[in-house]
Amino acid sequence: MIHNLPLVLQLCWEYIKISLAAFGGGYAAVGLTQQEIVNKLGWISTEEFVNIVAIAEMTPGPIGINSATFVGYMIDSVLAGIMASISFVLIPACLVLICAVLFEKVKSNPYIKAAVTGIRPVAIAIIAAAVLNIAKTSFADWWSIIPLVVAAVLTFKFKKGPIFCIAVCGILGIILYGFII
Repeated sequence: MIHNLPLVLQLCWEYIKISLAAFGGGYAAVGLTQQEIVNKLGWISTEEFVNIVAIAEMTPGPIGINSATFVGYMIDSVLAGIMASISFVLIPACLVLICAVLFEKVKSNPYIKAAVTGIRPVAIAIIAAAVLNIAKTSFADWWSIIPLVVAAVLTFKFKKGPIFCIAVCGILGIILYGFII
């Protein structure tokens, strides 16, 4: 049951706007969500958002949809989470269907190639900004660097997947923050 329909409808509108601007996928959407939902509208705190991103990363499915679901749930209800997720997917799904139909006609168009080439660096910048904003609040203290380094080594050197890294760093967090610090 929705408790605050005007708020949920505004949330849906925000996610429609975010999805329209989220070139670069879910991680770009995370940065835009933080900018709009956390910084501009103040519906949830930065700490809550960081937790949402962590949970959205751990759960199966795309991070953009998962985070929209969790944000909607935290703001109002399970139904609000579902509505936020649908709002986030609605326009891109329609655009993908249209692009799939038109792709054969435009794939060799030099303007389309040029536009896509120009958009790629923007996606990287949006993702980098999201990473830096989340990093500011994710590091509780200097000990927080240890899980970061462990995850980086596991990922890049040992080619371990995200589930393994999350499990190892979760155990490391229990050791560091539950027993030592």
